[in-house]
Amino acid sequence: MYLISSFCAKITLFISFWLISIIMKPTQFFIDVNIQGETVIFNACNRAEGQTVQDKSPGNLIKFDQTELCDEVKKNKDVYSSLHQINLKFNGLCELICNFVIMEDKLGRTFKHNKRFSDAFAKKSFEMKADDDKLVLIEKEKISRHRFYVTDLNEDKIRKSHILHVSTLFQKIIAYFFNIYPHDLFRPFESNQKNGLVNESALAEKLDALPDGHYVKFSVFKKTFFDFEGHSMVIKKTKDSYSFFDPNEGEYTELAFTELCEKINEAMRKHQGTHMAFMDGEAYVKSLQQEDTPGKDPAPA
Repeated sequence: MYLISSFCAKITLFISFWLISIIMKPTQFFIDVNIQGETVIFNACNRAEGQTVQDKSPGNLIKFDQTELCDEVKKNKDVYSSLHQINLKFNGLCELICNFVIMEDKLGRTFKHNKRFSDAFAKKSFEMKADDDKLVLIEKEKISRHRFYVTDLNEDKIRKSHILHVSTLFQKIIAYFFNIYPHDLFRPFESNQKNGLVNESALAEKLDALPDGHYVKFSVFKKTFFDFEGHSMVIKKTKDSYSFFDPNEGEYTELAFTELCEKINEAMRKHQGTHMAFMDGEAYVKSLQQEDTPGKDPAPA
């Protein structure tokens, strides 16, 4: 009898602790919402008093993907013949998209939104309606500052802005052999890398010298004996943070400097980069305006 009573007491104690842990543990519930035929699961969290939930994602991502633009160029290659040639040669339009983003000042205009919900709320304006006992979000107005069209890239000033078109043969040679790029924030032979990653202290010094709102063209290069590939991205220095734009992903806003460096290193790993470059984006754009002369479209370099 004593053994049974002792066992029952232990079971009771275990159940009591288990119930307490369940009561104190934050509970989750999910809302199934349909957006234009796609189901989005919103994870909302009820917290015990005094508890907070930290968002571990780096900044806020405003999604963008160049695939849609590239597909449209392929479908209408006769209309967008120059863009089609660039897309074929460089496997994308990242360089032109980044130049457009800088010229039109598309980054860094942050706005607050409820982190409990999807990125869709950060990109669009919706109204909620009830339909068959389900909550349905109806898009009212597209307000994403990243929404633009192939016709924007097909403008003369954008179409001719590819760095391999505007660079001279000499600039291409010293870029390939000596990693010296036009409008580079780093001096010739000054290293922007450390053990294959970004040299954080050196980059911090360069960015600190720039005014708020300034743009930087960031590129990752994969250089081999027979090939020289690259991917273009954009950094914008905002008041207390940074924006990082990748044409394949979108804009990460409100990044701390350490988070920015994480995105840079992630890009190096993702594209198997051997070299990186940080060019003054606004100086680059200004040089395009000075060199711009009317004429027929150039063939891609």
